[in-house]
Amino acid sequence: MKLGGHRPGSLTAFVDSASGEILLQVAADPNGDPRVAFRLFDSEGNIAADSGGFQSYPAGHQVHSRSGELLLLLPDHPLGDIHYRLYSGDGRLLACSDGIRTQIHNGLRIEGAKAVPRTKQAAKV
Repeated sequence: MKLGGHRPGSLTAFVDSASGEILLQVAADPNGDPRVAFRLFDSEGNIAADSGGFQSYPAGHQVHSRSGELLLLLPDHPLGDIHYRLYSGDGRLLACSDGIRTQIHNGLRIEGAKAVPRTKQAAKV
Protein backbone atom coordinates (compact mmCIF):
# COMPACT_ATOMS: atom_id res chain seq x y z
CA MET A 1 0.00 0.00 0.00
CA LYS A 2 1.26 3.44 -0.90
CA LEU A 3 1.33 6.10 1.79
CA GLY A 4 -0.11 8.81 -0.41
CA GLY A 5 -1.74 9.36 -3.74
CA HIS A 6 -5.23 8.61 -2.40
CA ARG A 7 -8.38 10.57 -3.15
CA PRO A 8 -9.03 13.33 -0.58
CA GLY A 9 -11.29 12.02 2.18
CA SER A 10 -10.49 8.35 1.56
CA LEU A 11 -9.66 5.97 4.42
CA THR A 12 -8.35 2.42 4.73
CA ALA A 13 -8.52 0.72 8.14
CA PHE A 14 -6.94 -2.56 9.25
CA VAL A 15 -9.08 -4.04 12.02
CA ASP A 16 -8.58 -7.02 14.35
CA SER A 17 -11.86 -8.79 13.60
CA ALA A 18 -11.89 -10.66 16.93
CA SER A 19 -11.60 -7.59 19.15
CA GLY A 20 -12.77 -4.87 16.75
CA GLU A 21 -9.63 -2.89 17.53
CA ILE A 22 -8.34 -0.66 14.74
CA LEU A 23 -4.64 -1.36 14.31
CA LEU A 24 -3.69 0.86 11.38
CA GLN A 25 -5.50 3.57 9.40
CA VAL A 26 -4.27 5.38 6.33
CA ALA A 27 -6.27 8.38 5.18
CA ALA A 28 -6.06 11.35 2.86
CA ASP A 29 -7.05 14.68 4.35
CA PRO A 30 -9.22 17.17 2.39
CA ASN A 31 -6.10 18.30 0.49
CA GLY A 32 -5.12 14.70 -0.34
CA ASP A 33 -2.17 14.71 2.07
CA PRO A 34 -1.57 11.38 3.86
CA ARG A 35 -2.44 10.94 7.53
CA VAL A 36 -1.80 7.79 9.55
CA ALA A 37 -3.11 6.48 12.87
CA PHE A 38 -1.97 3.29 14.55
CA ARG A 39 -2.08 1.17 17.67
CA LEU A 40 0.50 -1.57 17.25
CA PHE A 41 1.10 -4.72 19.25
CA ASP A 42 4.19 -6.92 19.24
CA SER A 43 4.35 -10.70 18.88
CA GLU A 44 3.81 -11.08 22.64
CA GLY A 45 0.64 -8.97 22.62
CA ASN A 46 2.22 -5.94 24.27
CA ILE A 47 1.40 -2.46 23.01
CA ALA A 48 4.44 -1.31 21.05
CA ALA A 49 3.19 2.11 19.94
CA ASP A 50 0.08 4.27 19.74
CA SER A 51 -0.02 7.36 17.53
CA GLY A 52 -2.77 8.98 19.59
CA GLY A 53 -4.80 9.69 16.46
CA PHE A 54 -4.09 10.75 12.91
CA GLN A 55 -0.68 12.29 12.33
CA SER A 56 1.38 13.47 9.38
CA TYR A 57 4.85 11.94 9.02
CA PRO A 58 6.61 13.97 6.28
CA ALA A 59 10.05 12.73 7.39
CA GLY A 60 8.86 9.11 7.57
CA HIS A 61 8.49 7.08 10.73
CA GLN A 62 9.51 3.68 12.10
CA VAL A 63 8.14 1.59 14.95
CA HIS A 64 10.07 -1.38 16.32
CA SER A 65 9.16 -3.86 19.03
CA ARG A 66 11.32 -4.16 22.13
CA SER A 67 13.01 -7.15 20.47
CA GLY A 68 13.87 -5.04 17.41
CA GLU A 69 11.23 -6.36 15.00
CA LEU A 70 10.09 -3.75 12.49
CA LEU A 71 6.34 -3.26 13.00
CA LEU A 72 5.77 -0.17 10.86
CA LEU A 73 7.77 1.79 8.34
CA LEU A 74 6.23 4.92 6.86
CA PRO A 75 8.28 6.24 3.93
CA ASP A 76 9.57 9.80 3.77
CA HIS A 77 7.77 10.43 0.47
CA PRO A 78 4.05 10.06 -0.24
CA LEU A 79 4.38 7.58 -3.11
CA GLY A 80 6.55 5.21 -1.08
CA ASP A 81 5.27 1.87 0.20
CA ILE A 82 4.18 1.28 3.79
CA HIS A 83 5.80 -1.74 5.46
CA TYR A 84 3.96 -3.31 8.39
CA ARG A 85 3.54 -6.32 10.66
CA LEU A 86 0.17 -6.22 12.39
CA TYR A 87 -0.32 -8.34 15.48
CA SER A 88 -3.47 -8.78 17.51
CA GLY A 89 -3.63 -7.99 21.21
CA ASP A 90 -2.91 -11.65 21.93
CA GLY A 91 0.19 -11.72 19.71
CA ARG A 92 -1.21 -13.42 16.58
CA LEU A 93 0.19 -12.19 13.29
CA LEU A 94 -2.73 -10.80 11.28
CA ALA A 95 -0.94 -9.24 8.30
CA CYS A 96 2.47 -8.25 7.02
CA SER A 97 3.76 -6.36 4.02
CA ASP A 98 7.20 -5.42 2.80
CA GLY A 99 5.74 -2.99 0.28
CA ILE A 100 5.90 -5.54 -2.53
CA ARG A 101 4.32 -8.66 -1.07
CA THR A 102 1.40 -8.60 1.37
CA GLN A 103 0.16 -11.52 3.45
CA ILE A 104 -3.26 -11.38 5.10
CA HIS A 105 -3.97 -14.00 7.76
CA ASN A 106 -7.20 -15.02 9.48
CA GLY A 107 -8.57 -12.45 11.86
CA LEU A 108 -7.92 -9.26 9.88
CA ARG A 109 -10.66 -7.14 8.38
CA ILE A 110 -9.83 -4.35 5.96
CA GLU A 111 -12.35 -1.55 5.73
CA GLY A 112 -12.32 1.24 3.23
CA ALA A 113 -14.18 4.47 2.85
CA LYS A 114 -14.08 6.44 -0.34
CA ALA A 115 -14.54 10.15 -0.46
CA VAL A 116 -18.00 11.28 -1.39
CA PRO A 117 -17.73 13.10 -4.70
CA ARG A 118 -18.87 16.69 -4.68
CA THR A 119 -21.94 17.29 -6.76
CA LYS A 120 -22.15 20.24 -9.08
CA GLN A 121 -24.91 22.62 -8.23
CA ALA A 122 -27.26 23.39 -11.03
CA ALA A 123 -26.49 26.69 -12.69
CA LYS A 124 -29.09 29.36 -12.21
CA VAL A 125 -30.62 30.57 -15.43
